[in-house]
Amino acid sequence: MASGKGHLLGGAVFAWIFLAILSNFFFLPTPNEIVVFVGIALMFSLWPDVDIKSIGQKVFYSIFFIVDSILIFYFEDY
Repeated sequence: MASGKGHLLGGAVFAWIFLAILSNFFFLPTPNEIVVFVGIALMFSLWPDVDIKSIGQKVFYSIFFIVDSILIFYFEDY
Protein backbone atom coordinates (compact mmCIF):
# COMPACT_ATOMS: atom_id res chain seq x y z
CA MET A 1 0.00 0.00 0.00
CA ALA A 2 2.71 2.45 -0.98
CA SER A 3 0.22 4.93 -2.43
CA GLY A 4 -1.50 5.58 0.91
CA LYS A 5 -5.02 5.35 -0.53
CA GLY A 6 -6.21 3.09 2.27
CA HIS A 7 -4.83 5.40 4.92
CA LEU A 8 -6.45 8.43 3.29
CA LEU A 9 -9.77 6.60 3.05
CA GLY A 10 -9.52 5.68 6.73
CA GLY A 11 -8.69 9.29 7.60
CA ALA A 12 -11.67 10.57 5.59
CA VAL A 13 -14.01 8.09 7.29
CA PHE A 14 -12.65 9.08 10.72
CA ALA A 15 -13.09 12.79 9.91
CA TRP A 16 -16.67 12.19 8.76
CA ILE A 17 -17.54 10.26 11.94
CA PHE A 18 -15.75 12.83 14.12
CA LEU A 19 -17.62 15.75 12.52
CA ALA A 20 -20.95 13.91 12.79
CA ILE A 21 -20.42 13.29 16.52
CA LEU A 22 -19.10 16.81 17.07
CA SER A 23 -22.04 18.50 15.34
CA ASN A 24 -24.71 16.26 16.90
CA PHE A 25 -23.54 16.29 20.51
CA PHE A 26 -21.28 19.29 21.11
CA PHE A 27 -21.32 22.24 18.69
CA LEU A 28 -21.78 23.00 15.01
CA PRO A 29 -18.34 23.65 13.52
CA THR A 30 -17.82 26.54 11.13
CA PRO A 31 -16.66 25.84 7.57
CA ASN A 32 -13.11 26.92 8.51
CA GLU A 33 -13.07 24.49 11.43
CA ILE A 34 -14.33 21.69 9.17
CA VAL A 35 -11.47 22.32 6.73
CA VAL A 36 -8.94 22.30 9.59
CA PHE A 37 -10.37 19.12 11.17
CA VAL A 38 -10.47 17.26 7.85
CA GLY A 39 -6.99 18.46 6.93
CA ILE A 40 -5.55 17.31 10.24
CA ALA A 41 -7.31 13.95 9.99
CA LEU A 42 -6.03 13.35 6.46
CA MET A 43 -2.52 14.49 7.29
CA PHE A 44 -2.22 12.25 10.31
CA SER A 45 -3.81 9.33 8.52
CA LEU A 46 -0.64 9.35 6.41
CA TRP A 47 1.54 9.19 9.56
CA PRO A 48 1.94 5.36 9.45
CA ASP A 49 3.47 5.66 5.98
CA VAL A 50 6.44 7.81 7.04
CA ASP A 51 8.64 4.81 7.86
CA ILE A 52 8.69 3.55 4.26
CA LYS A 53 9.36 5.34 1.00
CA SER A 54 5.87 6.25 -0.13
CA ILE A 55 3.69 9.03 -1.48
CA GLY A 56 2.32 9.54 2.04
CA GLN A 57 5.81 10.22 3.32
CA LYS A 58 6.44 12.82 0.61
CA VAL A 59 3.10 14.56 1.26
CA PHE A 60 3.50 14.52 5.04
CA TYR A 61 7.04 15.88 5.04
CA SER A 62 6.20 18.48 2.39
CA ILE A 63 3.31 19.81 4.47
CA PHE A 64 5.47 19.68 7.61
CA PHE A 65 8.26 21.65 5.88
CA ILE A 66 5.88 24.30 4.53
CA VAL A 67 4.13 24.82 7.87
CA ASP A 68 7.45 24.88 9.73
CA SER A 69 8.86 27.46 7.29
CA ILE A 70 5.80 29.68 7.69
CA LEU A 71 6.00 29.50 11.47
CA ILE A 72 9.71 30.34 11.44
CA PHE A 73 9.15 33.27 9.06
CA TYR A 74 6.24 34.84 10.94
CA PHE A 75 7.39 34.17 14.50
CA GLU A 76 11.10 34.86 14.22
CA ASP A 77 10.89 37.73 16.74
CA TYR A 78 9.74 35.54 19.63
